[in-house]
Amino acid sequence: MRICIAQIRVRAAALETNFKAIRSAVETAVTENADVILLPEMCLPGYFIGDLWESSDFLRRCEVYHQKIAQLSHEITIIFGSVGIDGSRKNEDGRVRKYNAAYLAESGALRNNTAAGLRFWPKSLMPNYREFDDSRHFFDLRKLAFEREVQLQTLLSPVCINLKNGTTMNLGIGLCEDGWDVNYSSKPYDLLCRSQSKPDILVNLSCSPYTRGKSQRRRQIFSDKSALCKTPLFYVNAVGMQNVGKTVYTFDGQSGIYSSEGFAPVGEPFAEAVVTHDLPEWLNKTIDSSPKETLQTKETFLAIETGLHYIRDEWHLNKAVIGVSGGIDSALS
Repeated sequence: MRICIAQIRVRAAALETNFKAIRSAVETAVTENADVILLPEMCLPGYFIGDLWESSDFLRRCEVYHQKIAQLSHEITIIFGSVGIDGSRKNEDGRVRKYNAAYLAESGALRNNTAAGLRFWPKSLMPNYREFDDSRHFFDLRKLAFEREVQLQTLLSPVCINLKNGTTMNLGIGLCEDGWDVNYSSKPYDLLCRSQSKPDILVNLSCSPYTRGKSQRRRQIFSDKSALCKTPLFYVNAVGMQNVGKTVYTFDGQSGIYSSEGFAPVGEPFAEAVVTHDLPEWLNKTIDSSPKETLQTKETFLAIETGLHYIRDEWHLNKAVIGVSGGIDSALS
């Protein structure tokens, strides 16, 4: 199995720009003869877009771009994150039902999720802390299981994809918080790995903003999950900057492969990277062993520096005035 991890820059609400980034990554993966390309969570619409999630016009445009992405899949399987829309049902606030979802495109079309009876794979666990407000806009797979009066495991099943060499492989697909299950009673990856058709690899699509110390915590949690499931876990995260109106968040990327041996990184933190390897090559990559404190200091500096670059770029700034009064803000400036 030849796998491409596309750590791309995702911009909030910029459908055409994000589509072009997705298309470019897919074209690179096709050139490198990949069987499958993994793209981040919400890589088409962006993640922190607030009330735009409730715009019917924006959702219709997302659906159009979903089909455009599907048309790119004639020579490769594309797994990407976007908003999953079920126009036949309502959210708890009476608005159209939406999911934070993964899509699978192959042979020019979007594939159906037969286990859940949807056209996409919904996120199971919804973060509602710090910058996250997922339950305000999105339904989740736990609620769907409760609504249908079935166990969550009934709606979770690995998906079998065809490879170019004529063989098949089972993928267990999850999104971001599905892997951060330490404080949840539901553990989606554990359930996937107990399925009758056990996954050959686990996949996690993320759009996870940087906070100090998160990468170390993430590496511990995801490495433990891979070891518990006895399955390599492929993690793809976005890079870039998104503005929630009050706070600007940078996304650190740090995509890679988790296993019982540790973490094999893809590209550089905070930088775009589209990398393709055969599965054994991925698993034999050098394990990152940067000292914790050195890594945290470097990441914090990169988060500030790249965040400022993104702001300058997206807001079309070519100069800035810095006020210096002698306080801690001035020291940082």
